[in-house]
Amino acid sequence: MGPSWWKIKKDKRKQKKGKASEYLELAAASDNDDEPSTDLEGVLHGPSLLLLHRPSGAVFSSERDGGGRLVRVGDWSVTGGIQLTERAHAAVDPDVDYPFDVDQDNHCETSVDAEVDYPFEVDQDDHCETCAEAYAHIAPLLEALAAAKGKPKAKLRIYDPYYCQGSVVANFVALGFPRVHNVKEDFYRVIEEGRVPKHDALVTNPPYSGDHVERLLRHCVSSKRPWLLLLPNYVYTKEFYRQLTAASKTAVFITPPKRYHYYRQSSERKTSPFITFWYIDLGPKHTQAALAAWQAAQARLPESERCCLARAASALPYRCMDSSDPLRKRERDRRRSKQRLQKLRGGGVSGGGSGGGGGGGGGGGGGG
Repeated sequence: MGPSWWKIKKDKRKQKKGKASEYLELAAASDNDDEPSTDLEGVLHGPSLLLLHRPSGAVFSSERDGGGRLVRVGDWSVTGGIQLTERAHAAVDPDVDYPFDVDQDNHCETSVDAEVDYPFEVDQDDHCETCAEAYAHIAPLLEALAAAKGKPKAKLRIYDPYYCQGSVVANFVALGFPRVHNVKEDFYRVIEEGRVPKHDALVTNPPYSGDHVERLLRHCVSSKRPWLLLLPNYVYTKEFYRQLTAASKTAVFITPPKRYHYYRQSSERKTSPFITFWYIDLGPKHTQAALAAWQAAQARLPESERCCLARAASALPYRCMDSSDPLRKRERDRRRSKQRLQKLRGGGVSGGGSGGGGGGGGGGGGGG
């Protein structure tokens, strides 16, 4: 007589929980990330942006709840795709072991005015103001750029072509950069009409929907002026990015010590659908001196507050790499194999013997 139905169900639950525990152990061994090596992926479901954790099949909202926790909204399978639940805005089930660590500290929050009227077509999902901390991370670089141009930082002309609520001006003024051009106008029309304002650096967090990022990058590269763009981590894997920056010897990345989070006033929820970091090219004339000054400023900070400089996509910190990056996949597999090996060596050994070596998940560092 075979096992009873409840015994089978219990065994399946135990097996599922064991798999989740394994993910948690692997995550803990990686490098104390906010979220582990098994990253969430941003996916479009109709007009909505959702976050998919492929190994577990869990689907989450791109917006977090008031406590900064992920909000599960459905399930995913290879055959059935995404199926949203009726309780689409319920909190994550506290009884389920998810392979994530949700860090509620260091959330960068800035509100967005839902009442602003824009003289151009907008996607409300694009409208999240950039947190002040993100600008602070590049302030030493901009100050060094100003010095390389032979002017005080108060005279550096910064251009942000995408208007959201206008807080970028206040953020830069607080950092000592009062000359910021950020007005409510159609950037693409400004380009067509030849009205791009004079500037020393273009600094922006553009809309991520549609072809905004590609159009912006084409303008930046053709302008031959320094640019600093806050973009999702998947952008460096796109063919248009590789083609447009292929000739550059000075394009770099700066990743934050903690993942940037954004806040929408309309929903009163924190959101961070993508890992974002700075894509930067100051040009051959100013890059070396500016980066040297920036690195000197970073060295004066506590290690936990330092950003990471990557001079190539292959040098990005592990947890900042896009999930489709083959380098990330290889590193993930290496870490998992190492963790399993350590588990085998450590299990069942009592006293003496050669034993297994120590060493944690290591690597990674920086952003995310």
